[in-house]
Amino acid sequence: MTKLYITEFGGIGPAGIPIGPPVASQAVTIGATANLSAAFNDLTGAVRLHTDVVCSVSLVGVATANSARMQGNTTEFWPAQAGKKLSVISNT
Repeated sequence: MTKLYITEFGGIGPAGIPIGPPVASQAVTIGATANLSAAFNDLTGAVRLHTDVVCSVSLVGVATANSARMQGNTTEFWPAQAGKKLSVISNT
């Protein structure tokens, strides 16, 4: 089962390093249809995303194949807002 692993942080510092310990974490299954994460923690200001496979991710609306693409086995840090959800879908 392929997943997008989400680690939530209070924010990202000037050196691109997460601020403080994680405030929450979750994993979302990546499939042929878009899946939503749970709402981000009230303290979340940034997320660390790690994917097993190529996928597309959206923090605004439902992810499609044209959304931001992540290469398999990569990690990215994105700004995020508390209470928002992330959407992910498989891609090639």
